[in-house]
Amino acid sequence: MNRTMQLLLSVLLAAAFIGLAASPALSSLNQRTIPVEGTSIVLNLWEESLPDGEMAVFYSIAEGSRSLRTSQASYELGLLYAHFDPLAELPAVHSALTADETNELYIVQFHTQPLEAFQSRITELGGTVRHYIAQFAYLVEMEETTQQAVSQLPYVRWVGAYHPAYRLEESLFENVDNAWSAYPSLRYNIQVLSLEQKAIVANRIMSIGGFVNHPDAGKFLVEATLNPDQLFQVARFNEVNFIDVWGPYEDDMNNVRILGGANYLETVAGYTGTGVRGEIFDGGCLLNHQDFTPNIIAHGTVDNYSHGTACAGICFGDGSGNATARGLMPDGQGIAADYGYVGLTGGGRYTNSMQLLNAPYNAVFQTSSVGSPRTTTYTTISAEADAYCFDSDITHCQSQSNSGWEDSRPQAWAKNMVSGGAVYHYNTETRSDDMWNGGASIGPASDGRIKPTLIGFYDQVYTTYSTSITGYGNFSGTSSGTPIVAGHIGLFYEMWNYEIFGNTVPVPGGTVFQNRPHAPTAKAALVNTAYQYPFSGPTHDKTRVHQGWGFPDVANLYNLRNNMLIVDEDDVLVPFQTASYTVNVEAGTPELKVTMVYADPPGNPAVQTQHRINDLTLKVISPSNVTYWGNYGLYDGVWSLSGGNADTKNTVENVFIANPASGQWTIEVQAVELIQDSHPETGALDADFALVISGFGEAAPPNLFIELTYNSGSPVPAGGGNLYFDVFVENQGASAVNFDAWLDVEYEGGAPTTVVQRAFTNFLPGWTIDRPNMFFPVPGAYAAGNYEFFGRVGSHPGDVWAESGFPFTKSGDDSSPGFQPFVPDGVPNPFADLDIQEPVANVYSLAQNYPNPFNPTTTLNFALTEAGNVNLSVYDVNGRLVSTLVNGYRNVGSHDVTFDASGLPSGVYIYRLNAGDFSASGKMILMK
Repeated sequence: MNRTMQLLLSVLLAAAFIGLAASPALSSLNQRTIPVEGTSIVLNLWEESLPDGEMAVFYSIAEGSRSLRTSQASYELGLLYAHFDPLAELPAVHSALTADETNELYIVQFHTQPLEAFQSRITELGGTVRHYIAQFAYLVEMEETTQQAVSQLPYVRWVGAYHPAYRLEESLFENVDNAWSAYPSLRYNIQVLSLEQKAIVANRIMSIGGFVNHPDAGKFLVEATLNPDQLFQVARFNEVNFIDVWGPYEDDMNNVRILGGANYLETVAGYTGTGVRGEIFDGGCLLNHQDFTPNIIAHGTVDNYSHGTACAGICFGDGSGNATARGLMPDGQGIAADYGYVGLTGGGRYTNSMQLLNAPYNAVFQTSSVGSPRTTTYTTISAEADAYCFDSDITHCQSQSNSGWEDSRPQAWAKNMVSGGAVYHYNTETRSDDMWNGGASIGPASDGRIKPTLIGFYDQVYTTYSTSITGYGNFSGTSSGTPIVAGHIGLFYEMWNYEIFGNTVPVPGGTVFQNRPHAPTAKAALVNTAYQYPFSGPTHDKTRVHQGWGFPDVANLYNLRNNMLIVDEDDVLVPFQTASYTVNVEAGTPELKVTMVYADPPGNPAVQTQHRINDLTLKVISPSNVTYWGNYGLYDGVWSLSGGNADTKNTVENVFIANPASGQWTIEVQAVELIQDSHPETGALDADFALVISGFGEAAPPNLFIELTYNSGSPVPAGGGNLYFDVFVENQGASAVNFDAWLDVEYEGGAPTTVVQRAFTNFLPGWTIDRPNMFFPVPGAYAAGNYEFFGRVGSHPGDVWAESGFPFTKSGDDSSPGFQPFVPDGVPNPFADLDIQEPVANVYSLAQNYPNPFNPTTTLNFALTEAGNVNLSVYDVNGRLVSTLVNGYRNVGSHDVTFDASGLPSGVYIYRLNAGDFSASGKMILMK
């Protein structure tokens, strides 16, 4: 059974939108209305006085009569080069770094947050939107005539050149006058704006005499060695977004298993990493150490190296040579990659990560305790890390480093990365003496985001050494802390594969890799259940940006498995839409914890005030209507504060409530700003997310209805006879449900005996089971006395969501107080060979295909509220049309369509339904 479906009371998507007042207050000034051409959207602008007396601009966005959003505007462009409101004052730019007549890159700022309609109009005029620049601006490539037309759009506030100065890291533009002495010849990371531009830029660099070190250094990276004149020329290329200085990779257990819960998890449930495959990305590894059984798999050429061997042992050491060094996943399969070959002479880090999705690797995580030279900013390397985390959709862990302040590995600043910090534990089994103590690198990121994500131990972690196949020793730093975090994440993947969280997996009995959740879900689960070290205030030794969200605790994760709702990117939001969930909290519940994580496209290194692109917001509402916003209060303590404001920076948001009030709590995820598509499975501008809610008691079950109606047969004669009744079941909820249905008979108030049962999968809203004139053959051997006959739905046998029944009696002289009914022969099953009555649909719907994965056929179901023309088509992941299943008129009601993929290769396919104004899509997996 799928407990996620059981726990989900309501997901209110289509009608839930973000909005406050749609019009300005009476006291507002300079009111202005801007219709958005070609749409029903209207923008309202006005000025209001803030409590401190300052005037501020506000805006509202309305579509027809519906208010989508009202907010205060912010027009500061947060470039690394300068922070400025372009209508107030423009920063001075050195003549050597000023845009010239060849420039075709412009910053286009709007009066409100960007809308999809803005991008569409710019495209129609001949421009290409290349990136987002906070606040309220696109980076647009366009010729002069297009630039002039775009400037005249009523919702455009300002258009200005994207100067070469804006595209350089600080050390470069600050030393432009003495460039030949400050950086006479350096190797650079050059970030382009699209995949095909790497080759273009590499060729142009060679044509001006530069040396291309790596033409394919990453998804959007070229590495080249340039002198200052060449650097300033490359910074003018219209293909170039940003340039910073390249640097080589650098390096950055018994108590671990106790305090992180791995020993408990193994003892109670037997989880030891079986089937979990993960990569150690480091400087090499002793692949055949005696504790690596089976041996570590080499991902390309791998040298022997002490640092990587120690990291591998923390994750995968089996302890056969020394039990003290037993790792977190002794039965898992380690993989090793050597940055000396991956990052320098071979394919780039992006390519390496994407290869992990293929055999023989099939990894669900990668951990790295090495990285590029430390920095305090979000760099081209940070953006590249966000790209491979986003595209691969497996968990990546990166050490924060060991500076004792914010100076950290650029990979660790990536939004989608699980960044590993650390605390000293002094080799004790208690947490009371653990301290940060100025060791590990810390957050926040330059835009204020919380980093690290999670922490491990900084000192005295006993693990495998590369001195020999029998070598062991102590390991330290965030180099040890990060594989500790990764090992616990690997255990979560193993638990997920066994469906212990009420989740279902696409391949029952399949591998951990086949059944892996999305990477944000693993991240959210570990964050939600981590142990938080108590602290108060920003100066505490273990304040939030020192410990992140705490130390992984898989024992806590396991113990909460039956009191947890997990949304594994199941729900998709379009701009301004809200997903809403409710859970019931029982009196005496110690804590309610809600975690929302979303994968975000790479940020722009030219901007340091805001690294995120999209903004999804977490809001939690108590039974008494008290509001908690994601992360409010959590920078300064372990528990959330009510009130406050929404978090506009972090892609990980939490609400942690101690001693929550009993009753119904509402959790909302709001799509406040969708700037760039982050749900590529559809062609629309939309986003998905992971949500983990834990710590509540009984959650409201799905809205299933069952009714048993007695017809005749009681009292049953002493020799036995038939009991006649009707059965009616209906899914009265808004979502498809997986459940069990069964009939129980009870004698004189005793324990129930189940006489028939059936499990249902994907039982759609509005579906019914209507079985009149069923009968139960009561045997003559049943004791005389009083009985109850029940129809029940839920999770058999103990989790009853709804029930209906009636009493009956059996005649005779053989009453027996201890009698237990048995299952007689010939009991008809009203739930078998169902004739499901499907009423007229009250909502449009497109169900998940079944079975999924499939080979070679699967069934798609859709429901229509109105008759009309329908198109149901299948596409590959590149958007190419594979098959049109329906293209014509269909009546009201539910429809099944079979898709035969006999002539197609294995892979992921997208199916999409268009019916009138309704459209929906889903993802299915063909496995041959």
